[in-house]
Amino acid sequence: MGALIREITSFYTALQFLTRLPLPGVIGDVQVLGRSTAYFPLAGMLIGILLWLLYRVSSLFLPLTVVAVLLLIGEWLVTGGLHLDGLMDSIDGLFSGKPRERMLEIMKDSRVGALGAAGGMLLLLVKYSLLMELPVSRSFPVLVTVPVLARWSMVPAIALFPYARRQGLGEAFDQHTGRREIILATILAAGTAMSLLGPLGITAWLSSATFSLLVALRVNRLLGGLTGDIYGALAEANQVLVLLLAAAWEGW
Repeated sequence: MGALIREITSFYTALQFLTRLPLPGVIGDVQVLGRSTAYFPLAGMLIGILLWLLYRVSSLFLPLTVVAVLLLIGEWLVTGGLHLDGLMDSIDGLFSGKPRERMLEIMKDSRVGALGAAGGMLLLLVKYSLLMELPVSRSFPVLVTVPVLARWSMVPAIALFPYARRQGLGEAFDQHTGRREIILATILAAGTAMSLLGPLGITAWLSSATFSLLVALRVNRLLGGLTGDIYGALAEANQVLVLLLAAAWEGW
């Protein structure tokens, strides 16, 4: 019973961290926070189901051009724009051309620069274009798989690469995310992708893994580790990657 309660607590903590759903209580200690990464894909699944429900209801009486905008707004409301903020901060820092310490300072700055704003806008534009062409018949498997793989992509990055800062929220994940969390998260993510999308799901998972590894290796060389902003950037970039793969596969 104690083990079951720990797993439920880990999943609940993942939901608290990755969403802005009105969940009571506070995020647990750092060890619980680190273990929660095992359930990042499951939290992504819930996000995907909520977005699909929004898609199905709104598509009954609105054109798909408007539905795609509502999906972007819905995702922002559910997640609080957590990963999009990380993407923009990462772009500002990594493309600044500054030394390592200055890059980290720029990424920590709460203000968004021109590079980050432009990168965020371009990502949203691509995502909007892909969502606008999403076939109704494929809406459920795609809208659920995309956030599942996106949240999964953060787990290996957290576990396999050092944390670049001396302190910060990402350090809690880095210290308490290990082999168990990677294995469980991978089973959940790959299993979901395969069951919902078949061969496309496995292709998307492998592509997400390869892309995330290459990005993490490059950033690790630049910064001597990864940061929370990089984790968020990986999640956002992988959402677009999986949507692109699905579009190409289906021949939308």
